[in-house]
Amino acid sequence: CAMEKKSRSRPMRELLSRLPDNLFDTVIFPDDTILNKPEEEWPVVECLIAFESSGFPLDKALRYADLRRPYLINDIQQQFHLRDRRRVYEILVANNIPVPRHVVVDRDSPDASHTIEEFDEYIVINGHHIKKPFVEKPADADDHNIYIYYPKSAGGGSKRLFRKVQDRSSEFYPDENSIRREGSYIYEEFLNTQGTDVKVYTVGPNYGHAEARKSPVVDGKVIRDAQGLEVHYPVMLYAQEKEVAQRITKAFKQTVCGFDLLRVTGKSYVCDVNGWSFVKNSRKYYDDCSRILSEKILVALRPQLLTLPGFQVQQKNYRGRMDQDVIPSNISNTTGTTIVGGSDTKEELLCVVSVIRHGDRTPKQKIKVETSDMRLLEFYEMNSKSSTADVKLKSRALLIQFLEVVQIIVAEGKVEGLERLICIRDVLMGEEISGINRKLQLKPVAWNGESRATVILVILKWGGALTPMGEQQAEDLGKRFRTQVYPESSGGGILRLHSTFRHDLKIKSSDEGRVMKTAAAFAKGLLELDGGLTPVLVSLVTVQEKCTKMLDHCGDSEMKIELDACLSYLNEVLQSDTEFTSEIIHRLIPDNSEALRSALLKVGNPRQTLARLHVLIKRVCEELREQCQRNTEGGKNYAKPYLAETHSVMLERWKKLDADFFRDKEGLYYLSKVPELHDMVYYDALHNPNVGVTCLDELYQLSKLFSDCVIPQEYGVSDSDKRKMGGRMCNALLQKIQYDLSVAKSGSVADVHCSLDLSHGEEMDIRTLERSVRTRLYFSSESHLYSLFHVLAFPPPGTPPIFSQESSQLLHQTWNLSYLSQVTFRLFDVRAKSAEDPSKFRCEISFSPGVVGEPSSKDSIEVAPSIAINETITCDDLVQYLQQVVNRSPAPL
Repeated sequence: CAMEKKSRSRPMRELLSRLPDNLFDTVIFPDDTILNKPEEEWPVVECLIAFESSGFPLDKALRYADLRRPYLINDIQQQFHLRDRRRVYEILVANNIPVPRHVVVDRDSPDASHTIEEFDEYIVINGHHIKKPFVEKPADADDHNIYIYYPKSAGGGSKRLFRKVQDRSSEFYPDENSIRREGSYIYEEFLNTQGTDVKVYTVGPNYGHAEARKSPVVDGKVIRDAQGLEVHYPVMLYAQEKEVAQRITKAFKQTVCGFDLLRVTGKSYVCDVNGWSFVKNSRKYYDDCSRILSEKILVALRPQLLTLPGFQVQQKNYRGRMDQDVIPSNISNTTGTTIVGGSDTKEELLCVVSVIRHGDRTPKQKIKVETSDMRLLEFYEMNSKSSTADVKLKSRALLIQFLEVVQIIVAEGKVEGLERLICIRDVLMGEEISGINRKLQLKPVAWNGESRATVILVILKWGGALTPMGEQQAEDLGKRFRTQVYPESSGGGILRLHSTFRHDLKIKSSDEGRVMKTAAAFAKGLLELDGGLTPVLVSLVTVQEKCTKMLDHCGDSEMKIELDACLSYLNEVLQSDTEFTSEIIHRLIPDNSEALRSALLKVGNPRQTLARLHVLIKRVCEELREQCQRNTEGGKNYAKPYLAETHSVMLERWKKLDADFFRDKEGLYYLSKVPELHDMVYYDALHNPNVGVTCLDELYQLSKLFSDCVIPQEYGVSDSDKRKMGGRMCNALLQKIQYDLSVAKSGSVADVHCSLDLSHGEEMDIRTLERSVRTRLYFSSESHLYSLFHVLAFPPPGTPPIFSQESSQLLHQTWNLSYLSQVTFRLFDVRAKSAEDPSKFRCEISFSPGVVGEPSSKDSIEVAPSIAINETITCDDLVQYLQQVVNRSPAPL
């Protein structure tokens, strides 16, 4: 008893046709009977399968069940609850079934009252805070217009899910951030499932069939097979999930029932219960389902048959009855063993671990201005908790209010610190207010006798954002990574493995915006995803506290002491007003690296080179100041700076660098500003070649020369220091790499997100079901790439080197680990060798210095190809090497 669209569908036909003919007569209620005839005229049956779908009169079905009292496969009364997501969650919670943390906004009651406050990073509903991203679900279970709202710190916007239309299931709206204000909704925390949804189909309390599919929250692109069905693959259920399936079946009294699972870091949450649901294309499921239902009906209606000697339910043999399973039209139809290097040695790729630096970014900037303007003081008082408290402005509304005050002050043109206030105005107006890379703080610095602030310090920080070029380079690198790191076998490459849930992928990032967006852009290229970065970032990139500690040393006081000590030593040696001698060079590089020796000889007299750098910095400031003046007077205008920057903002960052580069009182150059200088001049030479600055080329060449001397030595002066500091800085990361390789070698599935259910192997379009690849991608910043590189380049005493002789020569030619530099580990299983042979598991280590090329020629800018460091080391030897580094370089407490 269901609408004919359901009762005569292929899955229902497959199920009903398997019921033994000698035991069951099947009656299908026509739509005309269901809709137009009273329930008294419906066919009389002993057992009833009735379930709701669009247009089905559930109330009539309930009256029929009360009238005829048939045995119900699925309770009808309980199906009314399935119409309302609020009631579904209430039942789940009452039965101790895990659900996402949520808050209900019920507007159906006439006296309902709710207090809702929206902010950039969270929402407050009746006093309950829910951080973005969060999910907004209509209370009506038939309304599939589910929205996801993203935090400004991840880019903002919203994702709108809907019933599938052709090959689309969702769309991203980058400028839509406000929730719906009419209707009743559930607001729940968004759970990161690594881009995978799991649907469970029960047949009674002791049987569950689970299928995984690509989640619509990633890019909304639906993968379909040649029959037009969405691609799903059967996966194993965990013990906890089997218990959940039992509870749901009993709580909702639905024998055949579907529900949705969200798997997150070893835990599973139920986010929807659907009632009767069809498995679209599984012979084994239909066989199992018909057998269980046959036995269940006989137990209820003909138990005497089960007691007859030798009686058993005879199932029809339907092997081969279904249409032959077809493979998705956009996926290769076979898989096979990878052959690496063109030799006769067959190897299978087991694991890929890569550590990757973020892409091209805008300069990090900070501006400070003290003001006693009454309007800004009033704004401070309105938003501060006390006259001594700092005010941090984060919300869009407050930043807009602050901007409006500054605009009025600047328009009058009579205030101290006008140039810097103009800069603040331009920064706040130049791009969308608030977001991932902007911080504004008001700090009181003077008070009157009434303890009211009379002077405040305005501090604005911005920049350090991934540029469009950096985003595109990261995406392109992901595409290249897909084709070069994962060999294309006869069964297709990584996309085939990923779509069939044999690619165990996890992407982890530090919490810096540019690093997170780099990871998302890389993932987009790696997996051929569509649309904006924000949904990819939120769905696939893990940014947790332990990830940040593993991938970012900021806040580590002991590491800062060691880094400051290195910088202090460099300041002492590189301030000398004399040509470099062998003695000076040996003090700076005691292990006598030829690469650094060559760079230092080119520097010549460091004091004179630093002085020349300072002169050029001042010239940049003068030329930009002249350009700003011409802009004011309406004279010749040069090209506008890159992105939303103005000439005045560009001038302010160069003025700050000029002020910080040389300490007048001490007569010393501040060498920690050399890397910042190099980054800034590289950025302007690449992105702002036509803004009217004439000395960028010479400044770039000199700054690059000096930074080649400074940057590698910031992380340790001697080779031994580099290894020790590197081991301490990336101690947790080294341990994680060890773990990843060891787990992949052992074949453990302890932290695998989804494992194929091999009991369905005969009907899956996969030849090598056992084949899988573990991928772990770690995105970080410059410090971790240098640290990891030094750990590999400089082995502990008595330990065989990781670098081959050829790669050691490469080391001596590598000055700089630029944007998108990478260190990649691959683990292979040499199939022909026995498990006892240590060389059965071979590791390959490769390295790329990242982006190379001259900024004066954009066409020359590219990510350098990876070069093998070691292609023969065994997994055991590599793990042992990393363990020795970890043991000799304990992490700071």
